[in-house]
Amino acid sequence: MTLQLVPFLMMDGNAKEAIQFYEKSLDAKVLFNQSYAD
Repeated sequence: MTLQLVPFLMMDGNAKEAIQFYEKSLDAKVLFNQSYAD
């Protein structure tokens, strides 16, 4: 059986920059991104 990890992050402020940092640091790929208006 294969397990799949689906992280969920909530950030207030500079979310785009934080996500770019995690992508680079963890050699990760964002598959889906959804933002909400203030």
